[in-house]
Amino acid sequence: MSWGVPLPQQGKSAKRVTIAREDTVLGSRFWRSSFEDRRRVVPVTSFSEPKDKIPAIWHRSALDEMGEPFAFAGLWRRWRDD
Repeated sequence: MSWGVPLPQQGKSAKRVTIAREDTVLGSRFWRSSFEDRRRVVPVTSFSEPKDKIPAIWHRSALDEMGEPFAFAGLWRRWRDD
């Protein structure tokens, strides 16, 4: 398993998309089938996001220092790379 849904790009490597916007997910050909058929809850204790692209500065976020669990809404799909 890996994080991010690969977005095929003609003539390029697939780009990993990690955010599906709630206001556009049903209108998107890319996300619609996952939203309708493959929704999940993703349990976590923390997550990290980069603040800048070059060089990336990662920031960790959590509910508390003890690592109390919480969850994200998640979408998934099968992917097999050529």
